[in-house]
Amino acid sequence: MICAGIHAMNRKTRHAFTLVELLVVITIIAILVALVVPTITSARQKANTVKCLAQLREWGGAVSAFQGDNDGLFPTTNWYATTAGYVGQTARWQPGGTPPRPGDGSIYSCPSSTAADFPANAPVRVGYAMNDQIYVANRTSGAIGVPALRRSHLAQPTRFIALFDARTPTAYGGQNDLLFRHGRTNTANALFADGSVMSVTNRTSSHGKTLLWNPESAL
Repeated sequence: MICAGIHAMNRKTRHAFTLVELLVVITIIAILVALVVPTITSARQKANTVKCLAQLREWGGAVSAFQGDNDGLFPTTNWYATTAGYVGQTARWQPGGTPPRPGDGSIYSCPSSTAADFPANAPVRVGYAMNDQIYVANRTSGAIGVPALRRSHLAQPTRFIALFDARTPTAYGGQNDLLFRHGRTNTANALFADGSVMSVTNRTSSHGKTLLWNPESAL
């Protein structure tokens, strides 16, 4: 019996972890976490970027469909509600509907957008903004000469930004509202007037393309 007890104690002693061994295991786990977490974060950001571009492309189809029904005009007043029917979201803007919010998974919400993007008192929290140069109330002269912009006004629609990643409280904005929310690469996504989409990295030019915000520069 005594021998059996000694053997049992020896087995327990042999299988117990020393403090050094525990520290080694903890260190290895910490290193693995440090390696894996950035990879997971990067993959999530890439997935969010792809989904965001897909949503903007869908909005491009909605804008094009709206223009087809409205003599080429860009949607101006409350574009997010005006074009809702083209993306199956009309109910959101009807009485009793649920306005979109960041993170709700809707087409209105960039997947990388959070509530922190918007002012606390923002009446509209749509993750995308329409270029506020599309409709200018006092634009009654010059090369365009009318407040509302038509697709036919633009000779360079591939460079003119129509919708973009933003955090404005009204879902309208300009160059200074472009929000680089997609990861450590500091990229934002944009929809151009021709329906193409692209991740942009600079407010004046990106990937060899000059970004145009004023429609008169795209004539």
